[in-house]
Amino acid sequence: EGKDKIHIRTKKGTDLVLSMKNRSFEQDNGIYVDEGSCGNLPAGELCGAPVEDSANGTLVVDGSMAPFGKVKELRLEFKDGKVISIEGDHAEELKKLLKTDNDKTIAELGIGTNMNAKLTGNVLEDEKILGTIHIAIGDNTSYPGGKNKANIHFDGVVLKPTLLADGMCLIKDGKWL
Repeated sequence: EGKDKIHIRTKKGTDLVLSMKNRSFEQDNGIYVDEGSCGNLPAGELCGAPVEDSANGTLVVDGSMAPFGKVKELRLEFKDGKVISIEGDHAEELKKLLKTDNDKTIAELGIGTNMNAKLTGNVLEDEKILGTIHIAIGDNTSYPGGKNKANIHFDGVVLKPTLLADGMCLIKDGKWL
């Protein structure tokens, strides 16, 4: 929570830096009993809105991507929080769907915490897989501190990431430390 520098890397080429400064994570644990509580099932993620202009580097989605399902490799380049290039699986389709700058803006960092979730091609399950991360682009106004209003919210799941928060390694090659 509130970490200034989040660095995500993978052996497939992800090398993305973003900030969660003054932002918090929500825990989706599947307990929806309080009035106004909501989520999706299966549960199992920590998620929050990164600072909108903070993402720089390469994201290689190799799990699944909304709205396409499973992908082998979809490469998104970020500069100052916005997607500036897209290559790989479904690249041309995704480019057509991202109509505005707000659609291209980083929206979410999520970390999977469900040890029973499996890669199915359904992003709502795939993003919960223990030790994965997902990055969304588009709308983030439903997350604490989120300021980007957009017509879309597309999650991309990254398998076997290494995640460092302010230099502290929390996940290495998809394993929580």
